[in-house]
Amino acid sequence: MNNELLENHICPMESRITIPEQLSHPVVLRTEKLLALSTEDRTKRILPKRGVFFHVYVSREQMGRALRIFNALSLVLEEQGCKFSWPEEENSILSLIVDDETLKFGICEIFNAQPHILTHSEEKNPYFAPRWDYQLTGRLRLFVGKIPYASEGRKTWSDGRYQRLENCLESFVLGLRVAAATTRKNRLKRGEEERRREEERKQEEEEQKVTSEQERKARYIAGLMRDWQQSRSLRAFAKALGEAADQLKLSDQEKNDLQQVVSWTCDYAESLDPISNLPDCVEEFVHPERKYESLEEEE
Repeated sequence: MNNELLENHICPMESRITIPEQLSHPVVLRTEKLLALSTEDRTKRILPKRGVFFHVYVSREQMGRALRIFNALSLVLEEQGCKFSWPEEENSILSLIVDDETLKFGICEIFNAQPHILTHSEEKNPYFAPRWDYQLTGRLRLFVGKIPYASEGRKTWSDGRYQRLENCLESFVLGLRVAAATTRKNRLKRGEEERRREEERKQEEEEQKVTSEQERKARYIAGLMRDWQQSRSLRAFAKALGEAADQLKLSDQEKNDLQQVVSWTCDYAESLDPISNLPDCVEEFVHPERKYESLEEEE
């Protein structure tokens, strides 16, 4: 079953939604006013002069009918608790809030596109010729989404060979409810995926934090071991200096100078030895953040 027959198949032959001749809904009256100051695009459909994609996108010949359909829909949707959002700022886009979900919807005129056949004059300079020729059909289409030709799911209701769009309005309203439910489902699904990704990110951060802390402790202990071994070597060296001095015949001045070397070496060994400063070493190993806090306070 092709799309046209499918659309005709699911639309009732008669709709219980009446279509007033006079426009009355504020959204539609504002739309009519904007389209009165409009320009045609390459498909001969009309847009506000700023060229923003619009929720009523038809030729001038179909504008009256399209506005009446849109007016009837707007009245019914508002009666059913739906709300419109259309900021006053220039180039703003109309949104419809259905069951607390924000949707875009509108009405457009269907056109046919055929590859452009170059004229005799265009053959001399084909790069400036249009690629396509557009022919408006006079058929209207209601759509859900930001553009009239969105892909997945039922998003369009159109005039068909035996069916007028006016008889599809109830089906379209139901379609908006389905679209809102689908939007909610997808939003919740995306939210769940985002929460899962956030949990995975936090878990990775925690694992990286544990790994980094292990590496820090390993480096710190390795540093303490190097200092401890160096301090032992320095003490052994200082002891050897003293023993060597006893074997030499040195003047009192030379002995005094040598003793200064020995004393300094012992002091340096003491300063390096982590065992001599064990509480501070343990503190930095277990609570490294306290060291940085004290450094910040000193600054």
